[in-house]
Amino acid sequence: MGRPCSPAPPHPAPTGAVPRRIVGGSRRVLAGARRRLHHKVVAAGEHSARQLWPAFPHAIRLDHPPTAELRPRYGSGRPPHAKLLQLLQQGEPRYRSHLQAFSAYHDDLAGMALTGGSSPEPCWLHPWLIGLDTVSLYAFTRLRRPARYVEVGSGQSTKVVARARADGQLATTITSVDPAPRAAIDQLCDRVVRRALEQANLAECFGQLQAGDMVFFDGSHRVLPNSDCVAFFLDVLPALAPGVLVGIHDVYLPEDYPHGFVELWWSEQYLLAALLLGGAPWIEVELPAFYASGRPELAALLAPLFDRPPLQAVNRRGSVFWVQTR
Repeated sequence: MGRPCSPAPPHPAPTGAVPRRIVGGSRRVLAGARRRLHHKVVAAGEHSARQLWPAFPHAIRLDHPPTAELRPRYGSGRPPHAKLLQLLQQGEPRYRSHLQAFSAYHDDLAGMALTGGSSPEPCWLHPWLIGLDTVSLYAFTRLRRPARYVEVGSGQSTKVVARARADGQLATTITSVDPAPRAAIDQLCDRVVRRALEQANLAECFGQLQAGDMVFFDGSHRVLPNSDCVAFFLDVLPALAPGVLVGIHDVYLPEDYPHGFVELWWSEQYLLAALLLGGAPWIEVELPAFYASGRPELAALLAPLFDRPPLQAVNRRGSVFWVQTR
């Protein structure tokens, strides 16, 4: 059906003038054209992003360059952050104590397969949890015997904790919060929440945790409006009961994100760094895996495990940053 005809203006327009109705209509047409052009540009940009980098299809559009020089600010050939370095150095006796305690499980850890594919069993050679990450997650589970373990982001971490639960004959319940895990791990869990953390019922997921329980956070790594990182650092972490051990994955403090991660625009470790530098009294650093695995005297405590012939190909470093609430 066609639009009804507009009535003629009551008076003719003065010579050289443009009727107000026509001016207004032209503006609306121009605004509509601009919107359509914008949508086309956006669509073309996102389409190009999908074509050039299919694994990362979502483009972030900024009104100015994010930095004048895209590079790590700390580490990667430059000094680490001085105050964070000093802060982490103070905890070395505690890190040493943990690594020494982990040695009780070296034989069990050495029994894990090198590769696993789609197996529900954990393995060593994959891109998600490298050496000390796997060791610390397994050993802390065995040592603490948590009644509850909640993870945000599931896959290899789920397999490691399930293996620790079985080896230690633990009564630990495993809760997975992840809209789409990379591995089929539902059968290993007691509860699955297939929603993003920012959409989940946080009280139901974390409200029952008590001293001795564990949380593992491996989310999007990006602090953006209503992202999972915002929900975790602002809503979950400050509300946890004292005595909960929390592992935050892919944290490289006191250095910056490495070169290979800079263009991914990860940002959550800056929020964690701000908490540490601000002296947040309700968290205590237990084991910063990247820092500890880079200190020769601490890394040597893992040599009895990783020097075994089957495990010599394993990357011994780590990036889980373990803190405990208090």
